Amino acid sequence: PVLAVEVKGGLGVITTITNVGDAPATNVSLNIFFEGSFVLPKFKAQRIGTIEPNGTLSVRTVVFGVGGTSISALAFYDEWPFVNTTVQAKLLLFFVFGVR
Repeated sequence: PVLAVEVKGGLGVITTITNVGDAPATNVSLNIFFEGSFVLPKFKAQRIGTIEPNGTLSVRTVVFGVGGTSISALAFYDEWPFVNTTVQAKLLLFFVFGVR
């Protein structure tokens, strides 16, 4: 399995994990870290389970804050140590925008 991780904004943070490989990714978990301005929570972890080949799973994380932040999403799974994606974004209360 090969996982790809994408982070988008909107109402909270939407993290999409896609298995672009040809085997199932097992015991997948997602850790999201927020660094920068005032933001709550600073960290969120979630167990996902198995993602089949060509399977996609989206996870919405509710976040509250104001100002700029760095968002790092790490997907861990049994077949590989982890996949990491880091983006910069702006927060205004519960909305995340300007993700780049």
